[in-house]
Amino acid sequence: MENTKNQLLPEVKNLLDSLNEAELIFLNNQIADRINLIRKNKKARVLSTFEIGDDVKFSHNNITLFGTIKRLNQKTATIKTEDNREWRCSPELLERIENVTKWKD
Repeated sequence: MENTKNQLLPEVKNLLDSLNEAELIFLNNQIADRINLIRKNKKARVLSTFEIGDDVKFSHNNITLFGTIKRLNQKTATIKTEDNREWRCSPELLERIENVTKWKD
């Protein structure tokens, strides 16, 4: 399948070269919509791997923060950190941690 797609790329380029500005704008909007859908689905897939109560870590300004998932939102997870602050994080930034003793003691 990948070879077939790669073989089509020169044809796609030729087609792009033949389109006028309005057609290119329309195509650009279609591509942007498709990319947004792929990203939304990816984020939802990653988010679905977490549960409320999971212990996680993430980085902010090169500092690793530890916390617990308190809420799963549509696009983010709300994390309560060891200093009782709440953060809304993209699920791609979270890493589940097991056997938490470092900050829960």
